[in-house]
Amino acid sequence: MTLIPFDFGTTDTTIGAIAVETTGTTTEEDAEDTCTLDVGTTLPDGTTSPVAANSIFRFEPRDGAGSGLVTSVTYNSLDDEFTIDNLGFDGENLYERGSVVGTLGENSQRYAIYAAANIAYDALDGDPIDQNGPYRAIIGVSDNLVNGEPRIAFAIVRTGGYAEYGFGGFIYERNGGVTLPIARQAYFEGEYAGVRIYQNRIGLELTTGDIAVDIDFSDFNANDADALLQRKSDDTAALILRAEAAIALGDFLGATRFARAAYYAQTRGVQKFAAARLVALAHSQLKQDSRAQVWLRRARQYAPNAQTARSVAGMRFGFGIDAETRDFVATRFLRSEPRADISIALNMSVEFADWEFYGFRPVLNAQIKRDQSNVDLFDRDYSSLGFDLRSSF
Repeated sequence: MTLIPFDFGTTDTTIGAIAVETTGTTTEEDAEDTCTLDVGTTLPDGTTSPVAANSIFRFEPRDGAGSGLVTSVTYNSLDDEFTIDNLGFDGENLYERGSVVGTLGENSQRYAIYAAANIAYDALDGDPIDQNGPYRAIIGVSDNLVNGEPRIAFAIVRTGGYAEYGFGGFIYERNGGVTLPIARQAYFEGEYAGVRIYQNRIGLELTTGDIAVDIDFSDFNANDADALLQRKSDDTAALILRAEAAIALGDFLGATRFARAAYYAQTRGVQKFAAARLVALAHSQLKQDSRAQVWLRRARQYAPNAQTARSVAGMRFGFGIDAETRDFVATRFLRSEPRADISIALNMSVEFADWEFYGFRPVLNAQIKRDQSNVDLFDRDYSSLGFDLRSSF
């Protein structure tokens, strides 16, 4: 991804809440900029339920202490000025290209720096009023176009005039979708720029650096589930797998979200039973006992038999995830690429702790398995349910 200042044309258009320049000599390159945030990360406010196929727009959330106040940025290409609203004591909301530092980046053309006025004037008598600067804005857009608009645009605004964090915010967006790998590994590198401010003293510094990101798309199991969900957002087996992975990672709130989606996406009893049990388990880990009981009752409604339903409250649970990727050298079904499969299995065991027969306790075993291939012929779904005995010693 190459980011350049807003300096290559004369016609303004608006991308989301960022008004940027879109005329120039750049061309669309859909193959680039395919990196995305991990869905396990807590994302800023903006686009809900993001998927790789759609555009996204995000902004810094408000914290009551000055962050997240930037929601609209407008560019005047004739005067090379930005209007940034809703920040206190930043002059007349106009940001001009910095006179001391106007660009950041290895070739001084990647990121543009804009500065607000340090003095405003009283509207009645014209007396000068010192502003709480220095306010600085870092602006950048991608030189790749999607339907005539930059693929990437962002703005970061901060001031070093406060002892605490002060006023400011950031906004960014991606136009168009991306294609995410589902196997192997990838390497991304590039430059970044930022603003450094301090706590308990005033001051502001501009920063630059190089960044490199290594990603293993074949692992972890949450990534495998995410790859399946990118293909089909209501895939029950993938949602259950994602919920189990979230529990294993300690993300119990995320587990409730994925397991609830699995519960409402499926009508078959075994999978609704498994999903409801996962929601109950996640709520219990969050100390939300009332909600856990509600989902236990829902689980009993879809229990495989009446005996299991009566024993839900006295259960010991075990969960396991198996994930496998298989790459084939060649296949007669595809000419453009080799066959690639992903197999994911969710195993669940329920031991009935309140029942015992001569030192053995009954155990309910369930498995849900999904084989996903780029050759539709090899796509398969499996589900099994059975009983076993386990020693209580």
